[in-house]
Amino acid sequence: MPYSLTYRFSELALTTHPPESVIELSRSGLIDYLGCAFAGIDNPAYQKVRAAFLPLAGQKGSFLLGQETVVDPATAALLNGTLSHVLDFDDIHSDVRGHPSIVVLSALFAYLPNIPNVTAIQFLAAYCVGVEAMARLGRAMRHRHYETGFHATATLGPLGATVALGYLLNVTPDLLSNALGIAATQAAGLRAQFSTEVKPIHAGFAARSAISAILLTLAGVEGNRDILDSQFGFFKTLGMDDALPSICLNGWGKEWAFENPGLIFKLYPCCGASYLPISAFLELRKNNNFSLDEIEKVIVTFPSGGDAALTVTKPETGRKGQFSIEYILAAFLVKKNVDLSLFKDDAIAPDILSVMSLIARETDFQAPSLQEAPEKRFAKVTVVLKNSRSISYASRSLPDVSKQDIKNKFFQNTKSVLKKNSDVWYSVYFMRSVEDLDLFLKFLK
Repeated sequence: MPYSLTYRFSELALTTHPPESVIELSRSGLIDYLGCAFAGIDNPAYQKVRAAFLPLAGQKGSFLLGQETVVDPATAALLNGTLSHVLDFDDIHSDVRGHPSIVVLSALFAYLPNIPNVTAIQFLAAYCVGVEAMARLGRAMRHRHYETGFHATATLGPLGATVALGYLLNVTPDLLSNALGIAATQAAGLRAQFSTEVKPIHAGFAARSAISAILLTLAGVEGNRDILDSQFGFFKTLGMDDALPSICLNGWGKEWAFENPGLIFKLYPCCGASYLPISAFLELRKNNNFSLDEIEKVIVTFPSGGDAALTVTKPETGRKGQFSIEYILAAFLVKKNVDLSLFKDDAIAPDILSVMSLIARETDFQAPSLQEAPEKRFAKVTVVLKNSRSISYASRSLPDVSKQDIKNKFFQNTKSVLKKNSDVWYSVYFMRSVEDLDLFLKFLK
């Protein structure tokens, strides 16, 4: 009897090991995750989630990032996942169409104290494999899933993080197949929660689902081991007849998601779908001399589906403005740059509010839709001046983010909340052994 798709996916994930070059790339993903998490530790949305679950948490050895509190793995996964996404400043991956690191790393950190003698390289390798699995599932799921209204971080995340845990625990393909079935039956999250305090909890739910899937599997709970193939399984149910499941098996180990297309690191704490318009606007501003007073209007043009994540057009608060290209470009026009201070729960400043009416969206229906040709994604910004002159620029790719950019972001995010941020930075980029990983974990408390 031939092995199922789920079994083959599990076997490939467990037996295809990332090379040193991929391990090295993962270090930047880890440091960016930590910077985003520590920067959000005082955020009111995270504090509410913490207050809801912490009193009920068991005391089993897992820790919360930046805190001395010791909790059970499921609570640690939930709270660390929420914390690392609460600012929406964390990395994204185009194949996932969402945020892989916050789910995979939050699950790994939560379960790590329960596994003896893990080396830093093994930990990073599990992270790489989890991101790889999540990216492959995203490629196979395709676009209708997201455009219908599912949040891919929340639906793909439980499976990607389960693969990472299974890899670190060195389980059999059969056990991982079972765990994937339990993870998939918890896969949920709706884009209707974008711009609310619930969106970051999606990452926490996903990481906690992975912990549950592994714990239940190791306790002997039997589920559907063919969840990727099943008539009522993951792809059939959530793929909207658009998924191509077999794609998730192609070319394991030949090219890694960390290498191509790689993680996209954020330099601004707002929705990733705003980055191409931001890039286009900044290019226009760099190469043309115009002032705010000279602008008649600004038109942002997307292909069909290109602004799907930008769900808010008239935000009332900075948090909602994270998902509004109208707010984001207005903030760039007024403030010249954007930072965390502009994306809080406060009401939008009058000077930015008055400029938002200048920003309009358009859809280019002649261009291939994002679903038809994701590789041709673009955003065009046209600035129409009061003298009837107009200037345009279309961005089709994002500027590279350097290791120095990631370092600057990390230290800016952690300067007031992590005393040993220099030690953490050094550990992330040089740790290899069991002892290195143990020391690194001590620095995070």
